[in-house]
Amino acid sequence: MRPESLVPKDVEILFQERLTWVSAQNGIAHEQNTLPISVWEEDCAWRRSGLQSLQDSQLDFRIAFMSAHISGQRAAILADLAIALRLVTSKTPLCPTQR
Repeated sequence: MRPESLVPKDVEILFQERLTWVSAQNGIAHEQNTLPISVWEEDCAWRRSGLQSLQDSQLDFRIAFMSAHISGQRAAILADLAIALRLVTSKTPLCPTQR
């Protein structure tokens, strides 16, 4: 699925950036047979894109956590409850000691 198809018709794309699935360092969430994922709210393009990528890859997954805030997403990752999407170029560390 092309990113443009996820953008409403009345919105102009200024730049594009890749998303990547991340997990807790030394965590095991990503090793589960059915991936536990953390997602954003239902109308979020990140959520639609991420779910589509998992479906396209034919990976089994379950929504284990949902938050509309980055702090909630970060908490789910750090607690090893789920994997979640982040921008590839994100400079925000998952925890204060990560540099």
